[in-house]
Amino acid sequence: MTAGRDLSHTVVLWDFDGTIAERPGHWSSCMIDVLESLMPGSGLAAADIEVHLRTGFPWQDTTVDRRHLTDPDAWWAALQPVLRAAYLRAGVPDALVDDAASAVRLRFGDVSTWRVIDGATDALSALQAAGARQAVLSNHVPELPQLVDALGLGGFFDRVFTSAAIGWEKPHPQIFAHALAELGHPAETWLIGDNPVADVQGATAAGIRAVLVEGSYLVNGGVTHAEAVRIIRSATVDGQRDAIEHTAVQHGLGNVP
Repeated sequence: MTAGRDLSHTVVLWDFDGTIAERPGHWSSCMIDVLESLMPGSGLAAADIEVHLRTGFPWQDTTVDRRHLTDPDAWWAALQPVLRAAYLRAGVPDALVDDAASAVRLRFGDVSTWRVIDGATDALSALQAAGARQAVLSNHVPELPQLVDALGLGGFFDRVFTSAAIGWEKPHPQIFAHALAELGHPAETWLIGDNPVADVQGATAAGIRAVLVEGSYLVNGGVTHAEAVRIIRSATVDGQRDAIEHTAVQHGLGNVP
């Protein structure tokens, strides 16, 4: 990692899913895992589920105030109709659907199904060594703080913010305002993320400098994690903004299920 300025007055926010860690196959794969435990040899694949998961998740409509769903049980209860409908449309027998949808919560948080993305730990270590405070700010499930700890990453972060506990999703300004207030309105704040819209455009609109990194789910034209550290330590954005805006328009990127 490139040396650079001291970051003791800087906070770096990190997106989580696709930026720091990933669950290969994401929600659709998780739902197939659950189904196989209840109905071995179902013959269904993740693609049979994914096609029915393109609406209904909180981050697929980020204009909605969900502060009434910040209790974990309430958040998951609100998601159950989405999961049930996807199973039913994929042809899962009605008798199994309720049990399958209910079991997704536990399976999605199973740390054995997640992996830390190459380069992420080195970048976190380099920023920590430079004096930066770090926090996660992610559109995610209520159990994200426990997942971060289970992956052995908790020691890098002062806070782990999940949209499920805030009631707003990126790129809505309220989620950024919440994080900044909780962190004491830092003098300098950056965000590292893989989504040009939710992460980069959302952060920039909130007055936060942003760096787009290579995504594990998205082909986004982002930089490596090591380059993100160099950009922050040298306090430049290296002309990324035009590339970010071009990528967002070209791919129509929001969050993916």
